[in-house]
Amino acid sequence: MKKTGLGILGAVAAFTGYAYWSTKHLTITNYEITSAKIPEEWDGASFIQLSDLHSASFGLYNNPLLSMVNELSPDAVFLTGDMLDGDESPVVAMALVRKLAKEFPTFYVSGNHEGRSAFYEDFKADMEAHQVKVLENERY
Repeated sequence: MKKTGLGILGAVAAFTGYAYWSTKHLTITNYEITSAKIPEEWDGASFIQLSDLHSASFGLYNNPLLSMVNELSPDAVFLTGDMLDGDESPVVAMALVRKLAKEFPTFYVSGNHEGRSAFYEDFKADMEAHQVKVLENERY
């Protein structure tokens, strides 16, 4: 009984540690997409997709994340949902989006977490004020 309890406690601690680490770890995955549907003017273009950041900060002022994006020098940045997390303050997400939009054409589509956020309309207005193209059931 005692060994089982310690084993379960160890498993819970390991899972909790991994869950925390995975929310603070940035991953870059490269994909090359070939399709006749891609406009010719986008041939050879590079894009960055950021998704599911959930109001998180990756280092001081998100500088590690911004450095990674700047180093990759994309032709555009796509924010594909869940930049916010429920009713957590949107300040971190707003600051990140402003910095990205200052450097790159930036496009945004909301996720399910924005739909639950009391701050979504303010977040959306702030993005639009900073020239982020907010896509809502439309084609660009």
